[in-house]
Amino acid sequence: MIARYVDSRQRQEARNATINRELAALKRMFHLGLKATPAKVLRIPAFPHLNENNIRKGFLEDGQYRKIVAYYPDLWFRAIVECGRTYGWRFSELLNMQVNQIDLAQKVIRLEPGTTKNGEGREVFMTNTVLALLTTCVTGKAAGDFVFTRSNGKRVKDFRTTWENACEAAGVPGLLFTICAGRQHETCEGPVSPRR
Repeated sequence: MIARYVDSRQRQEARNATINRELAALKRMFHLGLKATPAKVLRIPAFPHLNENNIRKGFLEDGQYRKIVAYYPDLWFRAIVECGRTYGWRFSELLNMQVNQIDLAQKVIRLEPGTTKNGEGREVFMTNTVLALLTTCVTGKAAGDFVFTRSNGKRVKDFRTTWENACEAAGVPGLLFTICAGRQHETCEGPVSPRR
């Protein structure tokens, strides 16, 4: 029965990572049913674990970086691209970053537990370039404000068009945004590039 479910989900083109999460939830339900009094389940079937290919690929080389940020020199764009190439963070991790996660005095950026794909927090030291860009990004903002905002003060929510146009102008059309390689939709699967 589980094998039929997996086959059905694969025919629907669900990614292996998605199927594995669904199977994990189902397996947990079986365990709870077995522990219930009286037991609702007599035995727990074998659950397969499918191979996942979520490896992020590609690197933004220096020459490509310079051409891309020269195409669209707005502060928020330069800062996102620099943070993405420096730390390899995901699109959503950067766009959701708030000022209170930036400690300029200690030169530290914190991603709080629960805000990353694996749910674990992260802390990194800023390079001088990242420090300079983020200092300008957060100046005059409140602790709960988003770090990356446009010149009109609105939060940057998406920038795929800007990225695609910058890559085209830099002579590297179709280049995946380094932090987004391996991500498609909100499940973080499959490659997409960011939208403006």
